[in-house]
Amino acid sequence: METLTLEKPKAGVTDNSLFILVLIPDKNILNHDICGLSIQDWMDSTLSSYDHKKLEVSMRDDILSIVNGNATQHKYTMVVYSDMPLLTSKTIDDAVGFVSSLDHKAARMPRGWLFETEFIKTSTKIDTVTIQNLDPEDFLAVFSLQQLEAATAIMRGRINSGHMSNGVKFLDTKTAYIDARAQIGDGTVIHPGVVIRDATKIGSNCRIGNFVEIKKSTIGNGTKISHMTYVGDASIGENCNVGCGVVFCNYDGRKKHKTVVKDNVFIGSNVNLVAPVTIGENVTIAAGSTITHDVEEGSLAIARERQTTKSNYQKAKKIESTSEVLTSKTRGVESQSNDDVCDISTKPSPEPIIEVEIIAEPEPTIEVEIIETPETEPVVKLEADEAPEPIVEIEVTEEQSSVPEQPEPTPEPEIIELEITDDPKIEVTEEPIPEPKSKPSKNDIVYDAGEYESITDEVTVKYDWDNDDREPFYQGRN
Repeated sequence: METLTLEKPKAGVTDNSLFILVLIPDKNILNHDICGLSIQDWMDSTLSSYDHKKLEVSMRDDILSIVNGNATQHKYTMVVYSDMPLLTSKTIDDAVGFVSSLDHKAARMPRGWLFETEFIKTSTKIDTVTIQNLDPEDFLAVFSLQQLEAATAIMRGRINSGHMSNGVKFLDTKTAYIDARAQIGDGTVIHPGVVIRDATKIGSNCRIGNFVEIKKSTIGNGTKISHMTYVGDASIGENCNVGCGVVFCNYDGRKKHKTVVKDNVFIGSNVNLVAPVTIGENVTIAAGSTITHDVEEGSLAIARERQTTKSNYQKAKKIESTSEVLTSKTRGVESQSNDDVCDISTKPSPEPIIEVEIIAEPEPTIEVEIIETPETEPVVKLEADEAPEPIVEIEVTEEQSSVPEQPEPTPEPEIIELEITDDPKIEVTEEPIPEPKSKPSKNDIVYDAGEYESITDEVTVKYDWDNDDREPFYQGRN
Protein backbone atom coordinates (compact mmCIF):
# COMPACT_ATOMS: atom_id res chain seq x y z
CA MET A 1 0.00 0.00 0.00
CA GLU A 2 1.60 3.23 -1.12
CA THR A 3 1.85 6.20 1.15
CA LEU A 4 -0.02 9.37 0.31
CA THR A 5 2.59 11.61 1.91
CA LEU A 6 4.00 12.95 -1.36
CA GLU A 7 0.76 12.86 -3.31
CA LYS A 8 -0.11 16.56 -3.26
CA PRO A 9 -3.65 17.66 -4.11
CA LYS A 10 -4.19 18.72 -7.70
CA ALA A 11 -3.95 22.41 -8.35
CA GLY A 12 -7.23 24.23 -8.02
CA VAL A 13 -6.25 26.48 -10.91
CA THR A 14 -7.08 24.11 -13.73
CA ASP A 15 -7.06 26.71 -16.52
CA ASN A 16 -3.30 27.24 -16.24
CA SER A 17 -3.83 30.77 -14.96
CA LEU A 18 -1.10 30.74 -12.26
CA PHE A 19 2.62 31.20 -12.63
CA ILE A 20 4.91 30.86 -9.58
CA LEU A 21 8.27 32.55 -9.19
CA VAL A 22 10.48 30.70 -6.69
CA LEU A 23 13.13 33.02 -5.28
CA ILE A 24 16.39 31.39 -4.14
CA PRO A 25 18.27 33.60 -1.66
CA ASP A 26 20.73 30.87 -0.62
CA LYS A 27 21.48 27.59 -2.42
CA ASN A 28 23.08 26.01 0.64
CA ILE A 29 19.75 25.80 2.45
CA LEU A 30 18.18 23.57 -0.20
CA ASN A 31 20.21 20.46 0.72
CA HIS A 32 19.09 20.20 4.35
CA ASP A 33 17.22 16.98 5.09
CA ILE A 34 13.68 16.92 6.46
CA CYS A 35 12.23 13.43 7.03
CA GLY A 36 14.22 11.82 4.25
CA LEU A 37 13.86 14.55 1.63
CA SER A 38 15.79 17.75 1.06
CA ILE A 39 14.13 21.15 1.22
CA GLN A 40 14.46 21.38 -2.55
CA ASP A 41 12.71 18.01 -2.96
CA TRP A 42 9.80 19.18 -0.82
CA MET A 43 9.43 22.38 -2.86
CA ASP A 44 9.65 20.47 -6.15
CA SER A 45 6.97 18.05 -4.97
CA THR A 46 4.60 20.90 -4.12
CA LEU A 47 5.23 22.99 -7.25
CA SER A 48 5.19 20.12 -9.72
CA SER A 49 1.51 20.80 -10.53
CA TYR A 50 2.10 24.43 -11.47
CA ASP A 51 4.05 26.37 -14.06
CA HIS A 52 6.98 27.75 -12.08
CA LYS A 53 10.45 29.13 -12.39
CA LYS A 54 13.35 29.11 -9.95
CA LEU A 55 15.26 32.31 -9.82
CA GLU A 56 18.44 33.23 -7.99
CA VAL A 57 18.11 36.82 -6.92
CA SER A 58 20.28 39.52 -5.52
CA MET A 59 19.63 40.95 -2.12
CA ARG A 60 19.20 44.39 -3.65
CA ASP A 61 16.43 43.41 -6.07
CA ASP A 62 12.85 44.42 -5.34
CA ILE A 63 9.65 42.52 -6.00
CA LEU A 64 8.33 44.75 -8.79
CA SER A 65 11.56 44.43 -10.76
CA ILE A 66 11.59 40.67 -10.32
CA VAL A 67 7.98 40.16 -11.43
CA ASN A 68 8.19 42.56 -14.37
CA GLY A 69 11.43 40.98 -15.52
CA ASN A 70 9.79 37.54 -15.58
CA ALA A 71 6.27 38.42 -16.73
CA THR A 72 4.23 35.73 -18.47
CA GLN A 73 0.82 35.41 -20.06
CA HIS A 74 -0.68 33.81 -16.93
CA LYS A 75 -3.42 35.72 -15.18
CA TYR A 76 -1.78 35.55 -11.77
CA THR A 77 1.84 35.60 -10.67
CA MET A 78 2.77 34.26 -7.23
CA VAL A 79 6.09 34.93 -5.51
CA VAL A 80 7.34 32.43 -2.93
CA TYR A 81 10.71 31.47 -1.44
CA SER A 82 12.70 28.28 -1.86
CA ASP A 83 13.21 27.88 1.91
CA MET A 84 9.55 27.05 2.65
CA PRO A 85 9.44 23.22 2.60
CA LEU A 86 6.08 23.09 4.41
CA LEU A 87 4.21 24.90 1.63
CA THR A 88 1.33 22.82 0.24
CA SER A 89 -0.67 23.02 -2.98
CA LYS A 90 -3.85 23.44 -0.94
CA THR A 91 -2.50 26.69 0.49
CA ILE A 92 -1.58 27.90 -2.99
CA ASP A 93 -5.07 27.15 -4.30
CA ASP A 94 -6.69 28.88 -1.31
CA ALA A 95 -4.66 32.03 -1.99
CA VAL A 96 -5.65 32.11 -5.65
CA GLY A 97 -9.29 31.51 -4.76
CA PHE A 98 -9.24 34.43 -2.29
CA VAL A 99 -7.83 36.89 -4.84
CA SER A 100 -10.00 35.78 -7.75
CA SER A 101 -13.25 35.73 -5.80
CA LEU A 102 -12.79 39.27 -4.47
CA ASP A 103 -11.10 40.59 -7.63
CA HIS A 104 -8.01 41.85 -5.80
CA LYS A 105 -5.09 43.09 -7.86
CA ALA A 106 -2.37 42.42 -5.29
CA ALA A 107 -2.39 40.38 -2.11
CA ARG A 108 0.10 39.57 0.59
CA MET A 109 0.59 36.10 2.12
CA PRO A 110 2.31 35.43 5.46
CA ARG A 111 5.48 35.15 3.39
CA GLY A 112 5.16 35.95 -0.32
CA TRP A 113 2.82 37.77 -2.70
CA LEU A 114 0.14 37.12 -5.31
CA PHE A 115 -0.43 39.63 -8.13
CA GLU A 116 -2.63 40.04 -11.15
CA THR A 117 0.02 39.91 -13.87
CA GLU A 118 -1.28 42.72 -16.13
CA PHE A 119 -1.78 45.01 -13.16
CA ILE A 120 1.78 44.59 -11.92
CA LYS A 121 3.23 45.42 -15.35
CA THR A 122 1.85 48.96 -15.27
CA SER A 123 2.19 49.78 -11.57
CA THR A 124 5.02 51.55 -9.82
CA LYS A 125 3.47 51.39 -6.38
CA ILE A 126 1.19 48.67 -5.13
CA ASP A 127 -1.15 48.49 -2.19
CA THR A 128 -1.74 44.92 -1.06
CA VAL A 129 -4.40 43.21 0.99
CA THR A 130 -3.70 40.34 3.37
CA ILE A 131 -5.01 36.93 2.40
CA GLN A 132 -6.98 35.43 5.26
CA ASN A 133 -7.33 31.86 6.53
CA LEU A 134 -3.95 30.58 5.33
CA ASP A 135 -2.07 28.09 7.52
CA PRO A 136 0.98 29.95 8.92
CA GLU A 137 2.92 26.68 9.22
CA ASP A 138 3.11 26.47 5.42
CA PHE A 139 5.15 29.65 5.29
CA LEU A 140 7.74 28.76 7.92
CA ALA A 141 11.15 29.79 6.62
CA VAL A 142 14.12 27.49 7.18
CA PHE A 143 17.42 29.33 7.24
CA SER A 144 18.76 28.24 10.65
CA LEU A 145 19.17 24.98 12.54
CA GLN A 146 16.48 25.98 15.01
CA GLN A 147 13.97 26.54 12.21
CA LEU A 148 15.08 23.28 10.57
CA GLU A 149 14.24 21.38 13.76
CA ALA A 150 10.85 23.08 14.01
CA ALA A 151 10.01 22.33 10.36
CA THR A 152 11.09 18.69 10.79
CA ALA A 153 8.81 18.23 13.79
CA ILE A 154 5.84 19.62 11.85
CA MET A 155 6.58 17.49 8.81
CA ARG A 156 6.97 14.33 10.93
CA GLY A 157 3.54 14.98 12.43
CA ARG A 158 2.03 15.36 8.98
CA ILE A 159 3.60 12.10 7.78
CA ASN A 160 2.41 10.12 10.79
CA SER A 161 -1.04 11.63 10.50
CA GLY A 162 -1.20 10.55 6.85
CA HIS A 163 -0.31 6.96 7.78
CA MET A 164 -2.95 6.92 10.52
CA SER A 165 -5.48 7.98 7.91
CA ASN A 166 -4.45 4.87 5.96
CA GLY A 167 -5.07 2.56 8.94
CA VAL A 168 -1.64 2.48 10.61
CA LYS A 169 -1.73 2.49 14.42
CA PHE A 170 0.88 4.49 16.37
CA LEU A 171 1.31 3.99 20.10
CA ASP A 172 3.20 7.29 20.29
CA THR A 173 3.46 9.46 17.18
CA LYS A 174 5.91 11.82 18.87
CA THR A 175 8.56 9.10 19.09
CA ALA A 176 7.97 7.49 15.67
CA TYR A 177 10.31 8.70 12.91
CA ILE A 178 9.01 7.75 9.49
CA ASP A 179 10.60 9.04 6.30
CA ALA A 180 8.41 10.58 3.63
CA ARG A 181 8.94 7.80 1.08
CA ALA A 182 8.12 4.94 3.46
CA GLN A 183 5.14 2.79 2.57
CA ILE A 184 3.15 1.19 5.39
CA GLY A 185 0.07 -0.97 4.97
CA ASP A 186 -3.11 -0.73 7.01
CA GLY A 187 -3.38 -2.68 10.23
CA THR A 188 0.30 -2.19 11.05
CA VAL A 189 1.20 -1.27 14.64
CA ILE A 190 4.13 1.09 15.25
CA HIS A 191 5.58 1.11 18.76
CA PRO A 192 7.49 4.01 20.38
CA GLY A 193 11.06 4.62 19.32
CA VAL A 194 10.68 3.23 15.79
CA VAL A 195 12.76 4.63 12.92
CA ILE A 196 11.82 3.85 9.32
CA ARG A 197 14.24 5.42 6.87
CA ASP A 198 14.43 5.85 3.10
CA ALA A 199 11.97 4.02 0.79
CA THR A 200 11.03 1.27 3.14
CA LYS A 201 7.87 -0.78 2.32
CA ILE A 202 5.98 -2.46 5.20
CA GLY A 203 3.02 -4.70 4.42
CA SER A 204 -0.35 -4.93 6.10
CA ASN A 205 -0.95 -6.29 9.61
CA CYS A 206 2.70 -6.03 10.58
CA ARG A 207 4.10 -5.26 14.00
CA ILE A 208 7.18 -3.09 14.47
CA GLY A 209 8.32 -3.19 18.11
CA ASN A 210 10.08 -0.65 20.31
CA PHE A 211 13.45 0.71 19.22
CA VAL A 212 13.43 -0.95 15.80
CA GLU A 213 15.26 0.69 12.91
CA ILE A 214 14.37 -0.28 9.36
CA LYS A 215 16.36 1.05 6.43
CA LYS A 216 16.05 0.29 2.72
CA SER A 217 14.05 -2.85 3.41
CA THR A 218 10.79 -4.51 2.47
CA ILE A 219 8.61 -6.21 5.10
CA GLY A 220 5.92 -8.67 3.99
CA ASN A 221 2.35 -8.88 5.27
CA GLY A 222 1.84 -10.22 8.76
CA THR A 223 5.52 -10.11 9.74
CA LYS A 224 6.43 -9.17 13.30
CA ILE A 225 9.72 -7.51 14.24
CA SER A 226 10.35 -7.34 17.95
CA HIS A 227 12.14 -4.58 19.84
CA MET A 228 15.84 -3.67 19.78
CA THR A 229 16.36 -4.84 16.19
CA TYR A 230 18.11 -3.38 13.15
CA VAL A 231 16.92 -4.27 9.65
CA GLY A 232 19.04 -2.83 6.84
CA ASP A 233 19.08 -3.66 3.12
CA ALA A 234 16.78 -6.62 3.67
CA SER A 235 13.80 -8.27 2.04
CA ILE A 236 11.64 -10.13 4.56
CA GLY A 237 8.73 -12.27 3.42
CA GLU A 238 5.28 -12.77 4.88
CA ASN A 239 4.37 -14.16 8.31
CA CYS A 240 7.91 -14.07 9.64
CA ASN A 241 8.94 -13.55 13.25
CA VAL A 242 12.10 -11.60 14.01
CA GLY A 243 13.17 -11.87 17.64
CA CYS A 244 14.61 -9.28 20.00
CA GLY A 245 18.11 -8.01 19.35
CA VAL A 246 18.41 -9.34 15.79
CA VAL A 247 20.91 -7.52 13.60
CA PHE A 248 20.99 -7.60 9.80
CA CYS A 249 24.72 -7.08 9.20
CA ASN A 250 24.60 -5.35 5.83
CA TYR A 251 27.96 -3.54 5.76
CA ASP A 252 31.38 -5.19 5.40
CA GLY A 253 33.37 -1.99 5.76
CA ARG A 254 33.37 -1.20 2.05
CA LYS A 255 30.04 -2.18 0.49
CA LYS A 256 26.44 -2.76 1.50
CA HIS A 257 24.97 -6.23 0.95
CA LYS A 258 21.44 -7.57 0.96
CA THR A 259 19.75 -10.21 3.11
CA VAL A 260 16.78 -12.17 1.80
CA VAL A 261 14.42 -13.83 4.26
CA LYS A 262 11.58 -15.79 2.66
CA ASP A 263 8.12 -16.58 4.03
CA ASN A 264 7.31 -18.22 7.38
CA VAL A 265 10.78 -17.85 8.89
CA PHE A 266 11.33 -17.82 12.65
CA ILE A 267 14.46 -15.93 13.76
CA GLY A 268 15.37 -16.26 17.44
CA SER A 269 16.69 -13.51 19.67
CA ASN A 270 20.23 -12.13 19.33
CA VAL A 271 20.77 -13.57 15.85
CA ASN A 272 23.24 -11.98 13.45
CA LEU A 273 22.53 -12.35 9.73
CA VAL A 274 25.75 -11.52 7.88
CA ALA A 275 24.91 -10.39 4.36
CA PRO A 276 24.88 -11.47 1.63
CA VAL A 277 22.80 -14.40 2.81
CA THR A 278 19.47 -16.02 1.89
CA ILE A 279 17.16 -17.76 4.36
CA GLY A 280 14.72 -20.22 2.76
CA GLU A 281 11.06 -20.69 3.60
CA ASN A 282 9.93 -22.32 6.86
CA VAL A 283 13.40 -21.99 8.40
CA THR A 284 14.04 -21.74 12.14
CA ILE A 285 17.21 -20.02 13.35
CA ALA A 286 18.24 -20.76 16.93
CA ALA A 287 18.75 -17.85 19.29
CA GLY A 288 22.28 -16.51 19.55
CA SER A 289 23.35 -17.81 16.14
CA THR A 290 25.52 -15.97 13.66
CA ILE A 291 24.47 -16.97 10.14
CA THR A 292 27.07 -16.49 7.41
CA HIS A 293 25.84 -19.06 4.84
CA ASP A 294 22.54 -19.66 3.10
CA VAL A 295 20.00 -21.83 4.90
CA GLU A 296 17.89 -24.20 2.84
CA GLU A 297 14.13 -24.50 3.12
CA GLY A 298 12.66 -26.17 6.20
CA SER A 299 15.96 -26.33 8.12
CA LEU A 300 16.99 -25.58 11.68
CA ALA A 301 20.13 -23.44 11.72
CA ILE A 302 22.34 -23.38 14.82
CA ALA A 303 25.57 -21.42 14.55
CA ARG A 304 27.11 -20.74 17.93
CA GLU A 305 29.92 -21.93 20.23
CA ARG A 306 29.37 -25.36 21.80
CA GLN A 307 28.36 -24.99 25.43
CA THR A 308 30.97 -25.82 28.05
CA THR A 309 29.94 -26.53 31.65
CA LYS A 310 32.40 -26.54 34.58
CA SER A 311 31.28 -28.48 37.64
CA ASN A 312 31.62 -27.15 41.19
CA TYR A 313 32.41 -23.73 39.81
CA GLN A 314 30.77 -21.82 42.66
CA LYS A 315 32.59 -23.92 45.29
CA ALA A 316 35.94 -23.34 43.64
CA LYS A 317 35.12 -19.67 43.35
CA LYS A 318 34.42 -19.44 47.09
CA ILE A 319 37.71 -21.19 47.97
CA GLU A 320 39.59 -18.87 45.67
CA SER A 321 37.94 -15.81 47.16
CA THR A 322 38.72 -17.07 50.73
CA SER A 323 42.37 -17.52 49.81
CA GLU A 324 42.48 -14.00 48.43
CA VAL A 325 40.99 -12.62 51.64
CA LEU A 326 43.53 -14.49 53.84
CA THR A 327 46.37 -13.29 51.66
CA SER A 328 45.18 -9.71 51.88
CA LYS A 329 44.88 -9.95 55.66
CA THR A 330 48.39 -11.39 55.93
CA ARG A 331 49.79 -8.57 53.82
CA GLY A 332 48.08 -6.02 56.05
CA VAL A 333 49.48 -7.51 59.26
CA GLU A 334 52.97 -7.76 57.80
CA SER A 335 52.88 -4.07 56.98
CA GLN A 336 52.08 -3.26 60.62
CA SER A 337 54.72 -5.42 62.36
CA ASN A 338 56.92 -8.06 60.77
CA ASP A 339 58.15 -9.24 64.22
CA ASP A 340 54.72 -10.24 65.48
CA VAL A 341 53.30 -12.06 62.44
CA CYS A 342 54.35 -15.19 60.67
CA ASP A 343 53.83 -15.82 56.97
CA ILE A 344 50.78 -18.03 56.38
CA SER A 345 50.69 -17.70 52.61
CA THR A 346 52.63 -20.96 52.22
CA LYS A 347 50.42 -22.99 54.60
CA PRO A 348 47.19 -24.61 53.47
CA SER A 349 45.12 -24.11 56.62
CA PRO A 350 44.48 -21.04 58.81
CA GLU A 351 45.58 -22.83 62.03
CA PRO A 352 49.10 -21.29 62.05
CA ILE A 353 47.45 -17.90 62.53
CA ILE A 354 47.55 -18.57 66.32
CA GLU A 355 50.04 -16.07 67.68
CA VAL A 356 50.63 -17.72 71.06
CA GLU A 357 54.00 -19.11 70.04
CA ILE A 358 55.14 -15.73 68.81
CA ILE A 359 54.42 -14.02 72.15
CA ALA A 360 56.31 -16.79 73.96
CA GLU A 361 59.64 -15.38 72.87
CA PRO A 362 61.30 -14.32 76.20
CA GLU A 363 64.02 -11.97 75.07
CA PRO A 364 61.98 -9.05 73.73
CA THR A 365 59.51 -9.26 76.65
CA ILE A 366 61.90 -9.41 79.71
CA GLU A 367 61.02 -5.87 80.78
CA VAL A 368 57.35 -6.81 80.91
CA GLU A 369 57.97 -8.86 84.09
CA ILE A 370 58.97 -5.67 85.96
CA ILE A 371 55.59 -4.09 85.38
CA GLU A 372 53.48 -6.51 87.38
CA THR A 373 51.11 -3.90 88.76
CA PRO A 374 49.63 -1.28 86.48
CA GLU A 375 49.45 1.20 89.36
CA THR A 376 53.24 1.53 89.48
CA GLU A 377 53.66 3.04 86.04
CA PRO A 378 55.57 6.05 87.43
CA VAL A 379 57.77 3.56 89.34
CA VAL A 380 58.78 1.97 86.05
CA LYS A 381 60.06 5.31 84.89
CA LEU A 382 62.36 5.31 87.95
CA GLU A 383 65.34 3.09 88.12
CA ALA A 384 63.64 -0.15 89.04
CA ASP A 385 66.88 -2.16 89.08
CA GLU A 386 68.30 -0.13 92.02
CA ALA A 387 65.17 -0.52 94.14
CA PRO A 388 65.10 -4.01 95.69
CA GLU A 389 61.49 -3.71 96.67
CA PRO A 390 59.28 -2.02 94.11
CA ILE A 391 56.43 -1.98 96.62
CA VAL A 392 58.25 0.68 98.64
CA GLU A 393 58.07 3.03 95.75
CA ILE A 394 54.28 2.93 95.94
CA GLU A 395 54.47 4.83 99.24
CA VAL A 396 56.42 7.54 97.50
CA THR A 397 53.42 8.23 95.35
CA GLU A 398 51.42 8.72 98.55
CA GLU A 399 53.93 11.34 99.73
CA GLN A 400 53.54 13.07 96.44
CA SER A 401 49.85 13.22 97.04
CA SER A 402 50.51 14.91 100.45
CA VAL A 403 52.77 17.57 99.02
CA PRO A 404 50.02 19.65 97.46
CA GLU A 405 48.20 19.74 100.81
CA GLN A 406 50.73 22.43 102.12
CA PRO A 407 51.34 24.78 99.21
CA GLU A 408 51.70 27.89 101.40
CA PRO A 409 54.92 27.08 103.37
CA THR A 410 56.88 26.49 100.20
CA PRO A 411 58.59 29.79 99.50
CA GLU A 412 59.87 28.89 96.07
CA PRO A 413 56.82 29.85 94.08
CA GLU A 414 56.62 33.12 95.99
CA ILE A 415 60.30 33.95 95.32
CA ILE A 416 59.54 33.82 91.60
CA GLU A 417 57.99 37.24 91.48
CA LEU A 418 56.26 37.74 88.22
CA GLU A 419 55.90 41.43 89.02
CA ILE A 420 59.49 41.91 87.99
CA THR A 421 58.11 41.96 84.46
CA ASP A 422 56.90 45.46 85.29
CA ASP A 423 60.39 46.64 84.58
CA PRO A 424 60.12 49.12 81.70
CA LYS A 425 63.09 47.49 80.04
CA ILE A 426 61.09 44.32 79.60
CA GLU A 427 58.06 46.22 78.34
CA VAL A 428 60.13 48.15 75.83
CA THR A 429 61.08 44.95 74.12
CA GLU A 430 58.74 44.59 71.15
CA GLU A 431 57.32 41.31 70.12
CA PRO A 432 59.42 39.77 67.36
CA ILE A 433 56.39 38.15 65.83
CA PRO A 434 55.26 40.90 63.41
CA GLU A 435 58.75 41.44 61.99
CA PRO A 436 59.04 38.06 60.19
CA LYS A 437 55.45 38.40 59.06
CA SER A 438 56.28 41.64 57.27
CA LYS A 439 59.22 39.99 55.51
CA PRO A 440 58.30 37.77 52.57
CA SER A 441 59.51 34.22 52.86
CA LYS A 442 61.07 32.12 50.11
CA ASN A 443 57.74 30.51 49.32
CA ASP A 444 55.82 33.78 49.13
CA ILE A 445 54.87 34.80 45.58
CA VAL A 446 53.97 38.40 44.95
CA TYR A 447 51.66 38.95 42.01
CA ASP A 448 51.20 42.19 40.25
CA ALA A 449 47.53 42.59 39.56
CA GLY A 450 48.35 44.62 36.49
CA GLU A 451 50.07 41.68 34.83
CA TYR A 452 46.89 39.59 34.61
CA GLU A 453 43.95 40.58 32.59
CA SER A 454 40.81 38.70 31.65
CA ILE A 455 40.81 38.31 27.87
CA THR A 456 37.50 37.50 26.30
CA ASP A 457 37.14 37.09 22.55
CA GLU A 458 33.61 37.78 21.51
CA VAL A 459 32.56 36.68 18.05
CA THR A 460 29.34 38.24 16.95
CA VAL A 461 27.64 36.07 14.34
CA LYS A 462 25.14 38.04 12.39
CA TYR A 463 22.97 36.30 9.85
CA ASP A 464 22.80 37.92 6.47
CA TRP A 465 19.08 38.27 6.79
CA ASP A 466 19.47 40.88 9.56
CA ASN A 467 20.30 43.56 6.97
CA ASP A 468 17.43 46.02 7.01
CA ASP A 469 18.28 47.06 3.43
CA ARG A 470 16.83 43.77 2.20
CA GLU A 471 13.28 44.61 3.09
CA PRO A 472 10.75 44.23 1.71
CA PHE A 473 12.34 41.51 -0.48
CA TYR A 474 13.30 39.26 2.40
CA GLN A 475 9.94 39.33 3.96
CA GLY A 476 9.58 37.43 7.24
CA ARG A 477 13.30 36.92 7.89
CA ASN A 478 13.60 39.42 10.79
